[in-house]
Amino acid sequence: MPDYNELNRMADEYYKAGDLEMTYRCYLENAMTAVDGEALFELGVMYLYGYYVDQDFDKAGHYFKLAYDVGHKLPGSAYIMIAGCKEEQEAKTEEAQLKWFRLATENGCEYGYECIGELYMNKGDYRKAHEYFIKPEKKESLALYNLGRIYDEGLGVEKDREIAIEYYKRTLIECREVRDYGDISYEQAENRLKELGIEVEIPDYSEE
Repeated sequence: MPDYNELNRMADEYYKAGDLEMTYRCYLENAMTAVDGEALFELGVMYLYGYYVDQDFDKAGHYFKLAYDVGHKLPGSAYIMIAGCKEEQEAKTEEAQLKWFRLATENGCEYGYECIGELYMNKGDYRKAHEYFIKPEKKESLALYNLGRIYDEGLGVEKDREIAIEYYKRTLIECREVRDYGDISYEQAENRLKELGIEVEIPDYSEE
């Protein structure tokens, strides 16, 4: 039986020395038993960021799920990755998705609120969607654009074009770092403002 603690210690030493291959091999040897949560989690991190291995969000979510299954405490963002991994998508149910997103929020990831809001938005429950989109203190493009749409179209709230425009503008200004990555919510906010004939000056975040 492998000495989990020793292998994890060795992995940590290899990582500090910059030897990502041996870091990966140590964690993988532990993870093959599917009982060492730390190794499973660290393998997920390596796939998440592409350390030694090719970046693979699906595999990252897979290993985070295995770590969760053996009781390893995960950061909130890991639950978002689990919800999006292939095995979870293939067996996708609303109950399961809500479980992961709620665990994300309970462990410090406010983006989970936005994901829950999107679930309700897709169901047409706009009041519940609004309730969750409004929760995060720092909102991402998903919440900002959809709040704009809710007020723009009067979905579960009184229609208010001025509020809608402010949310669309915030999407472009506050989430400008995602504009080059094909973010659909950013693109939708940008297109709607163009339809309304409104131009928004986007600050150059590279100079901040």
